[in-house]
Amino acid sequence: MAPPMVLEALREADVLILGPGSLYTSVLATLVVPGVLEAVTSSSAMRIFVCNAMTEPGETDGYGIAEHLQAVAEHGLPLEKLDYVIAPTTPIPSKVLGRYASEGAAPVDSDFALSDPAPVLIRADLLELGPVVRHDPDKLGQILCELAARRRDTIRPSRMTAQV
Repeated sequence: MAPPMVLEALREADVLILGPGSLYTSVLATLVVPGVLEAVTSSSAMRIFVCNAMTEPGETDGYGIAEHLQAVAEHGLPLEKLDYVIAPTTPIPSKVLGRYASEGAAPVDSDFALSDPAPVLIRADLLELGPVVRHDPDKLGQILCELAARRRDTIRPSRMTAQV
């Protein structure tokens, strides 16, 4: 069972961010801890899933965005509970792709459209340019902060009204 303090933090959070990270061994592993999934699904927080840029050999071979989201749903988090899915669109240099391909990895297929009403798919230039494919913390952070600010701006008026 997750510690009560963790469950309380999840329930009281304004924004919950899932990912990026190893889908099964990091992101989804947290959802199977007793109490966590229930806290995440019952929270009134904005929920954001950050999709990986590359597949992981032996873990997410052939996965695109759809398969990542299917795995999330199969682990108990209904897709309608997600508000946003963020996917990178940054072109990856062929030399870097070749190295990853030799290790059995490929870019996550982002050719996917989500059905309305939720979640909203955000595609953006999110990756650092370099020998390793990873999310650029400044680029991703900016988007996450903008989404969190939207959340804050939409909940602030009702909180102010409740205080009057």
